[in-house]
Amino acid sequence: MSTLDTFISSTAKLLAAYPTTARVSITYANEHKKLERRTKNSKKPSEKSASNYVSFKVFEPSSGKVIKYKTYKVKELSKLITFLGPRGVTSNDAQKVPGLSSIMSNKKFDESEKLDTLVPAVPPSAETKDKKKKKKKSGKK
Repeated sequence: MSTLDTFISSTAKLLAAYPTTARVSITYANEHKKLERRTKNSKKPSEKSASNYVSFKVFEPSSGKVIKYKTYKVKELSKLITFLGPRGVTSNDAQKVPGLSSIMSNKKFDESEKLDTLVPAVPPSAETKDKKKKKKKSGKK
């Protein structure tokens, strides 16, 4: 199991145990800008490595438990953002992990729920109106 999957499973367990007091913090930063501020010589880094990162932190104040994860990769960020939603993610061993919002709201997410029931339908008055096409006027005579 990768460190990302370990972070997801341990975060899900922590939030299942403490759904009301646990806090999730997401921080986005640029590493090169931080280095420029710290050093007096503001030289640009010569290498073309990833300098932007996203840091996830889950903290439970009463027990003092902290789980941190830092990533430079877009795919990992996408998986973590998906994990925050109600559907959750599937880890490598084909085990379904529920999403954070369904854990924290204490309500199971139903996959059969359709999006069209959530999106309001177009009002019937807008469907029945027929627009008449205007004839195009010819140029000046």
